[in-house]
Amino acid sequence: MTYVPKNWMQTYTGKCFDLDNIDINDYDIQDIAHALSMLCRFNGHCKRFYSVGEHLLRCSYLVAPGFEFEALMHDASEAYISDMPRPMKNIMPLYKEMEKKVEIAIASIYYLPRDMSPEVKEVDNRIVLTERDLLLVKPPYDWAHYGTTSFTKKEFYGVYSQQAMSPEVCERLFIKRFKELWTPHVTEALKRMRMPVAFSEGTGLVQL
Repeated sequence: MTYVPKNWMQTYTGKCFDLDNIDINDYDIQDIAHALSMLCRFNGHCKRFYSVGEHLLRCSYLVAPGFEFEALMHDASEAYISDMPRPMKNIMPLYKEMEKKVEIAIASIYYLPRDMSPEVKEVDNRIVLTERDLLLVKPPYDWAHYGTTSFTKKEFYGVYSQQAMSPEVCERLFIKRFKELWTPHVTEALKRMRMPVAFSEGTGLVQL
């Protein structure tokens, strides 16, 4: 009998993403870049459109050398299961369970650690405080539970201008940054695994 998925969604490139039968062949960097560039952070409660994609781009420039690719991809699962504010995640165990499944699949495809590196986690916590200061109104309560300090405005804007980044621009920059970081990232990852590798054009790779 032919398998017909019940809980599935159609991706930007027309793929079927089956939540009941996660298949690594269903993931596509074009889908990831497009969806993340269209997805607004903070559930939309910011003073301008600020996408998950822009957040990841900025993280990739603020993290310590060697962790840039992981920083760029650390929220890639949200391209498939959407972004959810941290307080909501804490009371929705089924979401967290699905999030972990998607994260593990992405980790296996892109040679990423299954658990976020402390270096990336630190940047993620610091940048959310910077985003609070620059993109949200004054908070009604303290955000001390993040336990760290924010980046400066100069550090945050860094490579990119202070102008709002449109989804189209963000998608293009995300793909560009991905291609820039992919080859050195996967080369180092396979070196640690003691697996030789040769590259084809673009971001494809062929193991020898």
